[in-house]
Amino acid sequence: MLYPQSNRFRELFNLSGFWEIRFDPENAGGARGWEAGFPGGRPIAVPASWNEQFAELRDYLGAAWYQTRFELPGKIESHKNFLRFGSVNYLADVWLNGVWLGRHEGGHLPFEFEVTHLLREDVNLLVLCVDGFLAPDRVPPGNVPRNPQDRFAELNYPDGSFDFFPYCGIHRPVLLYSAHRAGISDLTVKTDIEGGTGLVHVNIQRGETAPALARLTLRGSGEPVQAEIEMAIESAVVLRVPKADLWAPGSPALYQLTIELESKGQRFDRYTLPIGIRTVRIEGDNLLLNGQPVYLKGFGRHEDFPVVGRGLLPALIVKDYSLMQWIGANSFRTTHYPYSEQMMDLADRLGFLVIDETPAVGLFFDEPGLERRLQLCRQYT
Repeated sequence: MLYPQSNRFRELFNLSGFWEIRFDPENAGGARGWEAGFPGGRPIAVPASWNEQFAELRDYLGAAWYQTRFELPGKIESHKNFLRFGSVNYLADVWLNGVWLGRHEGGHLPFEFEVTHLLREDVNLLVLCVDGFLAPDRVPPGNVPRNPQDRFAELNYPDGSFDFFPYCGIHRPVLLYSAHRAGISDLTVKTDIEGGTGLVHVNIQRGETAPALARLTLRGSGEPVQAEIEMAIESAVVLRVPKADLWAPGSPALYQLTIELESKGQRFDRYTLPIGIRTVRIEGDNLLLNGQPVYLKGFGRHEDFPVVGRGLLPALIVKDYSLMQWIGANSFRTTHYPYSEQMMDLADRLGFLVIDETPAVGLFFDEPGLERRLQLCRQYT
């Protein structure tokens, strides 16, 4: 899933800010029709956890309803429109203008819905029902059966078999974006090294099969590397970079990959992506970066912070990296869930290696819920 961009061919609007929330401990909102809008909402900041914003709801892990209204800046007939949620913990049902868009389970990965035909030109109503309840068949699991041999079992609160607080709410930005129907829908880049030459393998997918010309430009420390390919719905190309400037901690060289699509002499889409040319592999008990052993010095981190909980806070990201640089770290692990795209982008820019984890951290491997947890863990990878 590509992170949305804004340029002359793509539009991006951030719906974050002050929303309304209404807590629903009896799960009665659905029967009362709250998906079409609800009365009595309280102001709440998005993105941020609800547990840190209301003193009396610090430990509330049930259901809550969010709503916000927004006006559509403009509709472009050649474009599709999407609503993208960076992270909602744990279970989210989404409605736009009273129409159910779908459900997403898992609190740390992005998801999106196409909403082209549901958007109104005046005011639109976006509603979410968020369920943060802990259960044995969720990942990570909670409210699990007690192990009589665990003398610390009664000390866990909330009742989760993992070592972090299960903050609830909309934790990363909510974005409305548009992209050309025939534009770039997915992009995969892998790098390799052949002698002193860097190899950048690029796979491009598009939204429609109509023929188009793809122009690729890779800019870095030397002369730009360019390529053109005729493509339908999917194509692959390898860009060769002589005397490549390799990415490594202490010298995090990045190249800028730009892909433009053209049809009948007219450009209609563009996407840019920073690329670090590097290889990572394991030989015996050695971790090799660009063929050389690298020693990891760093931390196991968490995303939480006072006031925002697990909500995205750019200043905190910058501060944490500054502290890790000050102490001489070159790596960290995402203890114990995927972090925001913003955090990972800065790791590339600042030269940090990352051990990226799924939320499969629950210290509970028995029934009930084992089969479903395994299915979710495979999905999250």
